[in-house]
Amino acid sequence: MYYDDYYEELNEFEYQIEDFKTSLVNAVKKEHQDEIVRLYNENTRLSAIESEMKEKTDLLERELINIERRKKNLKAEAESEFWALTINDVIDRIVDECIVWYAESKGHQQDKCGLCNNERKLIALFPDFSEVSKKCECSNRLYSYEPEISQVKKIKIAKKDSYYRSDRNFFLTKTFIPSDSSNDYSHGELSIGHVVTIFCEETKILHNDKKYGEKIAFTSKEECQKYCDWLNKGEKE
Repeated sequence: MYYDDYYEELNEFEYQIEDFKTSLVNAVKKEHQDEIVRLYNENTRLSAIESEMKEKTDLLERELINIERRKKNLKAEAESEFWALTINDVIDRIVDECIVWYAESKGHQQDKCGLCNNERKLIALFPDFSEVSKKCECSNRLYSYEPEISQVKKIKIAKKDSYYRSDRNFFLTKTFIPSDSSNDYSHGELSIGHVVTIFCEETKILHNDKKYGEKIAFTSKEECQKYCDWLNKGEKE
């Protein structure tokens, strides 16, 4: 028959071959599947390790930032303590509080004249008994320059010129005028541009060149009085 001509049953060997091929294919498939599962698991494990490493790296970076910040703070504290304990001692040795005098314009009440009443007013009486009054000239205050005392800080510096040492004194230009009232702690700022020893022609030059509101101070009241006398005469001498 036609069917018998083209179809022959597989013999035992051929069955074994087919079984081997099927087993081999299944084994290869399983190996691939196992490899895929292994790679997936390995990838999952490595991803977890990577995440953990990233967290640790971020933590270390934050710790480094905190350590650097603490380092700067400790350095600042150490420097501050150094200045407080060491430099202040040095400054105490070279800085002195010293007394100076400067010219201050002060107003004084004039002696009462004989033309005004007790209130220093001139009274005009009219025939209708009406009165007109005005302030007398003697009520105006007279202003003149007088020595005023103040305190400034003097910095003592020793400078060596060639083989010789000379002491130099430098005065801080800003000082303060203490309030007269013991209960008033407010201060008015006073700018002292120069502190000089004697009143002379150079002092007059300093006066003409000084800035607005700037004062010239003297180390003695007597020399300051000479400066005041010169100012009261109108700076003409």
